[in-house]
Amino acid sequence: MKKLALLFALIASPALAQTIELKAGDSSLLDASGGSVVFYLPSSTVELGAGVSGGRFVGSATEHFETHGFDIYAGDRQLFLTTGSAGLSLAERGVEVERKSAKQTISFFAGATGQAYSAPFFSGIEAHEFGAGYSYRRELPHGFDFASVGAVAGNKRTGLESLAYRWRAVKIFGTAGYLENREYLNGNAALQFQHFSANASRQTYLYKEQRTTVDSFSAAARIGALDFSAADFSGRTGSGQSFGAGARVSIFDVRTDYFHSAYGGTISGSLSERISRRFSFSQYLTRAAGRTAINYGGSYSSNVATVSVGWTTAFVPLAAGRSPFQQVLSVSISLQLPHSISASAQTVTAPDGSVKFSVYGSGFTRGPLAASGPAQARSIRGRFKTAVHVIDRSGEPVEGAAVRIGKDLVITDGSGRAWIRARKAREQRIGVEIGEFTAPGTWRVVTAPASAVPVNEDSAEALEIVVERAQ
Repeated sequence: MKKLALLFALIASPALAQTIELKAGDSSLLDASGGSVVFYLPSSTVELGAGVSGGRFVGSATEHFETHGFDIYAGDRQLFLTTGSAGLSLAERGVEVERKSAKQTISFFAGATGQAYSAPFFSGIEAHEFGAGYSYRRELPHGFDFASVGAVAGNKRTGLESLAYRWRAVKIFGTAGYLENREYLNGNAALQFQHFSANASRQTYLYKEQRTTVDSFSAAARIGALDFSAADFSGRTGSGQSFGAGARVSIFDVRTDYFHSAYGGTISGSLSERISRRFSFSQYLTRAAGRTAINYGGSYSSNVATVSVGWTTAFVPLAAGRSPFQQVLSVSISLQLPHSISASAQTVTAPDGSVKFSVYGSGFTRGPLAASGPAQARSIRGRFKTAVHVIDRSGEPVEGAAVRIGKDLVITDGSGRAWIRARKAREQRIGVEIGEFTAPGTWRVVTAPASAVPVNEDSAEALEIVVERAQ
């Protein structure tokens, strides 16, 4: 009977959805390919995903809804229990309960735990062992923040405590405890002024079965059109130093850097010309081990496409048997197509120095209920309502605009409208999430309210938000 009920729910979800999001992609960095579909229902969100990761076929199904001020996640979910500077990633098949307030967040989970297979375009898990735990974060007076994570997953135990402090130009945080039965200690101290910054940190890198800890110190300064930087990296598997300087003159950006390690020194230089607001061209020169290499790159940006190709020198602490400073090709392509379709492709440098790629895309389509309401409307239980109407400067509605009302993100429909319900008439923050727009192009906000108080549905008038495409 339970299996029959679940099958009916999965079949019925598309028919009830107001908005359906589709994702698909492939990544050599994550060794994964697959896709997922998200159904935005009137009172919940259902996500189904499936694909091949690490040579295994995996899938997941999750439903998220809100009740009595709690966020409930039922089904398969990858948990990120963070303490600010570190955290634990777990694959869980069960239930997570989360409660947020202005100054604190607390969550509990319980169920079967195992291995997660995650990518930007789909996720799947294999869960066989019992697991349970909590995550807690609290904003304290005088600039302090406290966070704590505790979890049991099979025979692995995690207990991490974190404390952060912020005061004017100073930011300090640290995390200590045990991460999956192993001692863990991370920390960072930063000083940030308008023309000078400095940073000291201890960072643990985990990649596949490899693990290393790196201590780093860096400083940077800017004087007019000139900027200077220096850094030192010290780790068990790789150490080195870097020094650099750059200048911006008219349409030209010039920079040179020197990188030193036990494997010798590397000098790199670059010259970039901003031909126009949309197009730039770059040349790169690198000299190492008596050899000189010259490479070229550039970037182009428009409302539809953003393309960038270049070379960069990265610190890769797990580059065994060679210099930890490696010059790598960096490619990034982003497309915003009509009908709320987006696509991205990029290269990523792994901690061992290998260059991987990720390619994925997503698109939105409206379900049968979309004709009678906005593209995304949340929580039908409340009797209070907050509605928004997003238009451009000419008064035309903007479909695919992303607006955060309180803690919910809504996407506007073809009439430029979206709304949520609430049980209480409490003031909610309004934020236009430019980076989450599914509408093609690059956008900016012209006018938007900072907050709103939900009102009875009979008297609910839409809050007007005006945006425009950036030129």
